Parts: sequence; structure tokens; C-alpha cells
Amino acid sequence: MEQNNGNSEELAAAIRSIPQHIFDQHENCGTWCSRKQNSDNQTVKLQDLTLFVKLETLFNKYANNASKFSTSASSQANENFNNIAANKAPKSRCLSRSSAADFRIADAVCTKNVGESSILNIQQKLNITPGSYTSKYVMQYDGKKAKRSDKIKTKAYKKRRIELSKNREKLRQRNEKTEGVMYKSNCGINSQEINLFSETSNYSQMRSLPDSTVIVYFDLETCGLYRSDCILQIAAVCDNFEFNVYITPTQKISSESTEITGLHSIGDELFLRNTKIISLSLKDALLAFLQFLKTRQRLHMRLVAHNAKFDVSRLLKAIISCEMEKDFSVITSFCDTLGIFRKTFSQRKGPGMFKLSTLASDILKINDSHNFHEALYDVKILKKLVMITQNENEIVNQSKKYSDCLTDESQYDIIHSKLKNLVLLKNVVSEPLLKKMALENISYDILQDSLENGGEVAVIELLSEKCVITGKPKVTSYKKAISKIIQNLKENE
Repeated sequence: MEQNNGNSEELAAAIRSIPQHIFDQHENCGTWCSRKQNSDNQTVKLQDLTLFVKLETLFNKYANNASKFSTSASSQANENFNNIAANKAPKSRCLSRSSAADFRIADAVCTKNVGESSILNIQQKLNITPGSYTSKYVMQYDGKKAKRSDKIKTKAYKKRRIELSKNREKLRQRNEKTEGVMYKSNCGINSQEINLFSETSNYSQMRSLPDSTVIVYFDLETCGLYRSDCILQIAAVCDNFEFNVYITPTQKISSESTEITGLHSIGDELFLRNTKIISLSLKDALLAFLQFLKTRQRLHMRLVAHNAKFDVSRLLKAIISCEMEKDFSVITSFCDTLGIFRKTFSQRKGPGMFKLSTLASDILKINDSHNFHEALYDVKILKKLVMITQNENEIVNQSKKYSDCLTDESQYDIIHSKLKNLVLLKNVVSEPLLKKMALENISYDILQDSLENGGEVAVIELLSEKCVITGKPKVTSYKKAISKIIQNLKENE
């Protein structure tokens, strides 16, 4: 219709050719058809002759009346007049049986064609002097109408209108996904929950771990990305058992976090995508998580997370703040699957290639990005990725002891304050090396004193001094790193 706007004959011919087109008959097709020269690539080819006759009869009815709708006129003007008429003659009152209805509709016609100034014209013909309020009202109303008419014709206004329309459609789709099917024939009878993880019951056959080892996949959602931000959700999966708890927020949830997770708060109440959910205090949530771990407890319990640097530090910070370090000693170690996947898929390069959603899309063919950043969904996906890539043994090999992680976390604030004394070496050597220096109470001033009093040899001895227990250097014996430090010290003398 858009291509043949105003041309009823060509529109009629195009309509008649539609049944022929889907039955692979392209002799009468117009320029819109791309199958004339290459009909072998047409995917839909109907062959039922009875259906063809019925379709042809149906489309011929529309073709015979093509002149009626060949002009793609807009109904907006009619809708605008109907709105004016409804304003002048409200449907809440029965005016159709009175003479007032005729006058009101006539007034609506005048307003549509002339504007509210029609009131002044009528009063002038009746030799009635318009009042000051009437004149003022007419000028203001018609002035606003003229300005609005000019505004809606601008390119910026039209672009904004299209943008808002797209945003409304996105919101509708997002709400539809959240709410599920609200109305559909037999939706209650026919609805079936889709279980993406139905194969989990077979994973036990794939396991090559000893019976003394249990793996718990866990994930956290927080109110922001800073270390000081509070935890909002803890979720875990162990074998076929699931754990999920929400935590009452003690801080304001950032808008970025709400956009990602769908969690927001009003007062002390937590909402997930505008639905109120039950939440516990941090202490109660940790007690519930501890109970879940104890029911799964074996000789070796390994907690696994994707990008564990984020999750482990925040979990341990919460454990320390609630003074539950000994209680959580049921955990043997932590493991980060990020490093394991980087080793397994070493050919994957580029930013974002090891995000959980990207791995799920490429490996599991799951493209439901809307559900990610919901902790329980994420751990299920993580478990499935580990199982399919058969990396459970790597988890055992690349785990870090709970006690070591706890020590690192408890010393974090101390190390962080001491790192301020090594800020001049920030871009000279790696961060782990700076942390080792901070743990050994080596500051920039101490390094400079060593260089001034004992020369380069004193600096080398200070950094490469060996630990009595392990026999390894307390900081480093790597010559290249030490030479960079010495060079920086000389430049800042």
C-alpha cells in the first residue's frame, strides 16, 4: 500500500498477485518480488489448489475495492474532532435527545476549523460585546494551540516522540517477561515451567571428584560495585540443592545496580522488579547460608564463583563484620572460574568474552540476557558451564584456602593504608608486588634510606630477603622488577 499510494490500479494488481506469489507463480508479481529470477530460494511454497482458489477469492474482494483505500489517509484529524466533540458534548450526559446537542456539535466544528476565536465571531454577529475574560481566554488558548502546532512539526519533537514510543515498547516487553503470560486461551491449563537445567540430575554420572569433596557454586548481588556496598542477595547450588536469600538493605541501592539486578528499596523493604520480597538481616542470612553449607558438609567443601575476587571479598567482609569466622570454617577453599575458563578457552580474545552471559550464549546457546544478574540464575548457569567443560578437577587444583582468604581480607584495610606509602611505585611494578612490600612494612622512605646508606645492594637484600619457614623471598628476587624500583628511587632522590 505504501508503494502504490494513490494508484488504485497498481495496488489492485499487487493484491491479486499475493496468492500467486506464495504458490510460486511470479509472472504477475511487481518490483517488490525478489523471487522472479531465483525462485528456488523461496522457503514458503503452498501447493493446495483448494486453498489457492479460496485465497484468490478473498484477495480479489480487496482488489476490487482498492480505490477505497489506495489513498493512505490518516484518521488523526477525525480522532481530533471526535475528542473536541466529546469535550463539548460529554458522553456522561444524554444530550442526543435535546436541541443542545446540535449547538454543541456545531461549536465543536467551529473550534476545529477556526479555533476558540469562533466564540468572538459569534458574539460579534449577535452584537454582543465580549467580556475581558472571554477575550483573554481566546487569545491564550489559540496562542498555545499555534505554538503547539508549530512545535509538533519540528524534527526534534518527532524524534523525541519516536524515542518515547520505543521506550514504552521496551518497558512493555520487559514487564511482559517479568509478569509472564497474563491472558491467553487456556493459559492456566497449558502453562509449563521451562526448566533449562533439567539435565542436572545426570551430572552426578559425569563427576570425577572423590566423595570427600563437595563443590558449592555461589553468587552475590550487592547495592553497588564498591567494597563498602552491602549484600542484597546470596544464592548457592550444591548438587541438586538450591539456596537463595535476600537481605534487607542498609544502604541506598544505586540506580546502576537497580538497572542491572532489578532490585530496589523503599524504606526497609526490598523489591524485585516492583514486587515486594521477603528479606532478612545480614546476620540471619549468613546463619541460613551456614546451615545450608553444614547440611552439605563433607571433608572438603569448595565454594566456587565466577570472578570470585568480587564475591569472596564481600562474603568474607560480611562474615568478619558478624564475627562468624570460626563458624564458616566448614569451607575448605574458594575458587574462581574466571581463570579456569580463560585457560580452557585461551583462543577467546577481547573485552567481555568471559562474562557469564557471553559464555552462556556461545557455549550453552542461552541468549536470555534479561535473567542474568539474578544470583540463583547465575549460579545455575555457572554450574552448567563447569559441568559441560568438565573443569571440576581444575577447581580442586586452583583453589585458595579459606584461612588464607580470611587473612587477606582481615589485612586488607591495613595493606590498603600502607599502600599509600608506595604510591610513587604504582605504575612501576605490579599491584601484588606492592602488597607484598606493604605486608613486610616496606615503605618508599625505607627504600630510599636503604639506597642512600647501603646503595643498590642494600635495596636488593631488603627485597629479596628469604622467609625462614618457606625459604622463598619475602617480596621478590626478580631482577627486572628490582632494577625498576631502584631506577625510580634514583629519579626521586
